[in-house]
Amino acid sequence: MVAAKQQKAETEPLEDLVDGLIREWREQAPDVSVDAMGIVGRIQYLGNLYEGYANKALKPYKIKFTDFDVLGTLRRSGAPYQLSPTQLCETVLITSGAMTAALDRLEKAGFILRALDPVDRRVRVAGLTRKGVEISELAANARFKAAEAALEGLDKDDREALAWLLRKLIMSSEA
Repeated sequence: MVAAKQQKAETEPLEDLVDGLIREWREQAPDVSVDAMGIVGRIQYLGNLYEGYANKALKPYKIKFTDFDVLGTLRRSGAPYQLSPTQLCETVLITSGAMTAALDRLEKAGFILRALDPVDRRVRVAGLTRKGVEISELAANARFKAAEAALEGLDKDDREALAWLLRKLIMSSEA
């Protein structure tokens, strides 16, 4: 197994896009420290790349990644699949402005309804319609398959190690 991994590593590209950017910065501005970009630049690049993969997987359902984030959050909340905008903002991976635009699109498509909160009538909640529950489940399946395909190049141990390191990075960045 170790020999197979070593052989695979020797056939992979020696320089990715970020390596090239770092090399160019070092050549053009040798006094600027660019070491952190080896990680941060790759995370940003992968974020954009994976969002593109997600959007492609979600295209048959006529929703975008941001729409799926809202639908998925509502679906994960459990029946009756309703949350206030504040609750949504606490658990989505998108900005509040993007969430408002997504809520508008989702309501227009018939995936959500917005209504007064039965507990606090000063607050409006967003809730999944039956159509929204169905599309969220279909889209989740497509989205998670795309995520799995994006990680084909990593074995189980690599995935666990990377997940642990990324979690550690998130926790230290949020502190």
